[in-house]
Amino acid sequence: DTNLGGDDRTRKKKEKKNKKKTKKIKKKAISYVFTSPPIPGKFLIEKARKLNVPMGPLCGELKAGKSVTFIDSKTNEERTVDSKDVLAKESPGVGVAVVYCPTTHVLDELRASRTLRAFEKNRLDDDAPTSQLDAIVHLTPKTVFESDGYQSWCEEFGSAVDHITLHVAESVKDRAANNNASPFVSAMRGGARRSFVHDGLFPMPDIPMAACDGSTTRTAAFIEGCPMMEYLLMPRSKRGLNACTMKSLYSATEKDDLRGEVITAGALQLAQTVASEQVADIPVEQDKNESNLGELIF
Repeated sequence: DTNLGGDDRTRKKKEKKNKKKTKKIKKKAISYVFTSPPIPGKFLIEKARKLNVPMGPLCGELKAGKSVTFIDSKTNEERTVDSKDVLAKESPGVGVAVVYCPTTHVLDELRASRTLRAFEKNRLDDDAPTSQLDAIVHLTPKTVFESDGYQSWCEEFGSAVDHITLHVAESVKDRAANNNASPFVSAMRGGARRSFVHDGLFPMPDIPMAACDGSTTRTAAFIEGCPMMEYLLMPRSKRGLNACTMKSLYSATEKDDLRGEVITAGALQLAQTVASEQVADIPVEQDKNESNLGELIF
């Protein structure tokens, strides 16, 4: 170090100091469980009438799980009615787990999770949750999800639980191989519109044509997620995929609609007009195929 200049020695000292401060960052795979309180039972209006509960705000309080006190119109005496007297049996709360499992090692940790194990079928623990697990969202590579160990773990939750897969690509190459649709729907649509204006300047985005065909039904235990898909949790009688959102965002029909928007807006006609004027201004000795349309602005 004796041959180093002042600036070099200062830099060396800073590098050594930074190395000492640098700590190894441990990567963590975090999963979440979202639950709601138990769902109150249906308000039994006939029972309320038999107990002479006045129709109106008091019924709302009973629906909310509160007790009410009022003057009985028939006996002219004070009476207290508890919500359990006029409500059907409550239902377990809604539960959704969002699981991030990039490796089989993380799967072992998930299997050991007390929070998730409480929702497994055939478990009768005293501290069982007051909510019911309705769906699990799996953020995991396809290779991990399709492994025997992962599939057997999914079966531990029983057939009443839906499994929604959002496969995590381990690399850009894997994402392309899996033909995954981009989740940035607005950007993809914008790219398609610009391509209709001039595909030489704006190449058509690589859009898979069967990203989400809406063929999945409620009876399926495994649902492959796609952009803009909507899954209903409540009411439980309608739990499952919302069919209204299952139109393919990348279908040929959608591309025709986007082209129609470009034509209606006049952008396509304007682009053709500007392009033809530029070509007309090109000197005779210059090949018109070599026109610099990269300067096209409108």
